[in-house]
Amino acid sequence: IKDEWGGFEEGWRIGLGNEIYLCPVSVSAENSNNIFPHFILIALDAEGHKGIRELSSKAWVDNAFMHVMYRVPTYYSDLAEMLQKYKGHIVGSTACLGGAIPRRLLEYKDHATEDVWNSIITWIDTMNEWFGEGYFFLEMQPSEQLEQIYINLKLVELSEVTNTPYIITTDAHYLKKEDREIHRTYLNSQDGDIA
Repeated sequence: IKDEWGGFEEGWRIGLGNEIYLCPVSVSAENSNNIFPHFILIALDAEGHKGIRELSSKAWVDNAFMHVMYRVPTYYSDLAEMLQKYKGHIVGSTACLGGAIPRRLLEYKDHATEDVWNSIITWIDTMNEWFGEGYFFLEMQPSEQLEQIYINLKLVELSEVTNTPYIITTDAHYLKKEDREIHRTYLNSQDGDIA
């Protein structure tokens, strides 16, 4: 099957996207308490890919700084602004345990208050509004890790409460076991040095 990205085997499509750090504007080089919640963006077409590239470029130019490793936060306001132009061309998802919703759910697990639960629902409702119905997903991952099992169960509940679809993914950063060392080297590289 040929599409705008090129030729692919039938039934397969490449999802071009970006895993970003979705942050409030308070996250900066001057703030030593920075948290960098993961968030996934995937282009549905060439127009969506253009929007993701524009957002990524803006984050690199305006927001990047060194904090243990190089960090490039994408601010909520920049995501909202980009989606005004590219809504319907991009899907978003809550990412792995490092995402904002999984982090909040773990807080809820330890301190189950109505305020925390309501803040989670409000956040999901905001994402649904920004991306559009059916373009934002709660992301679950198969795991025997107790935290992930808890998160998955809560995400199913949140899916029903907020009418938000969920997806099941893997947090894979390389294809084969043999690639693990290459990935480790990549993560440890700074300014062109390999350690």
